[in-house]
Amino acid sequence: MRRLKKRLSLILLTGLVLLSLILLGQSFGNKYANLTYLAWLWLIVLYVAPLVLLFKSPTSGKATGTIPLTALTSLFVLVSLLAILLQPFAVDSWANDSEGAHVTRIRTLMSSLYILIPLELLILFLIRKYFKAETRILTLPDTPTAFISYNHKDHDLAENIQKRLEAASIEVIIDHEDMQAGENIEGFIQDSILASTVTISLVSNASLSSGWVAMETIDTFFLERYLKHRKFVACYLEDDFFKDNYVIETVKKIDEQLETKLKHKAEQDLLNIDSRNLNNEITRLRKLRNEIDQIVSRLKGSLSLDVRPATFDQSMQRLIEMIKSED
Repeated sequence: MRRLKKRLSLILLTGLVLLSLILLGQSFGNKYANLTYLAWLWLIVLYVAPLVLLFKSPTSGKATGTIPLTALTSLFVLVSLLAILLQPFAVDSWANDSEGAHVTRIRTLMSSLYILIPLELLILFLIRKYFKAETRILTLPDTPTAFISYNHKDHDLAENIQKRLEAASIEVIIDHEDMQAGENIEGFIQDSILASTVTISLVSNASLSSGWVAMETIDTFFLERYLKHRKFVACYLEDDFFKDNYVIETVKKIDEQLETKLKHKAEQDLLNIDSRNLNNEITRLRKLRNEIDQIVSRLKGSLSLDVRPATFDQSMQRLIEMIKSED
């Protein structure tokens, strides 16, 4: 659905830019001396609603039968441009109207809106239909789809893996492209896991000390256990988690983070300030502390690929084959 969203946004933005340039050309060219072309600015307003709705829409939804939506969006842009480009013919046709040029232009504008407004309403309906969030619906995507879970310190590697998978025609869900501004992070993670056939967890010392890892990993383990064809792959940058004392050392680091958070919370309590900014983080860290042994044990028992530079290409080939397999 991300590709459809990008395609529709590109069509609408292209139409909006061309429409603005045409109006700008009329303004500087003084084509209509009485400035009645200002009425055509209404056409620009029509682009606002579908663009805003697209921006706010989730990337999960129905990925089939989207050709009509693309075709109608293209038709909408075409009609809005023709409404202005064909204006001179309308002026010549209605030149003898008693009210003069204003009527000819307004009448042409009204004629175009009789087409554009119903067309826009239909487009808005289809956008809501196709991009309707399907939160927590336990259905398997029709095509191989990978959700990349990573700590932002490992952003560059996550992007490299994304490029390799997309080059192999595998849909990728990743937060810096798919997560909308203001979207709930926890909801995005859960929806992304449900919308994918495989969760790829980039394992590093930084990621295993992150409060979000427990949620992503445990949720994926649950789906993999109770739903067929849900897969989990650990791609590790560092292999410290294979060491016997890794859980002990990680719990010590988590305790340090908790101590700092709890100290700040106590200071806010003394100032009678609510601690909502810290409560969720503290809860996630406590959950991670309680689950880290299970997470590490599960990582050791899962398919683990070494994605360090020396073995990156070989691991990517194996990862792609695994994602595309039906087993």
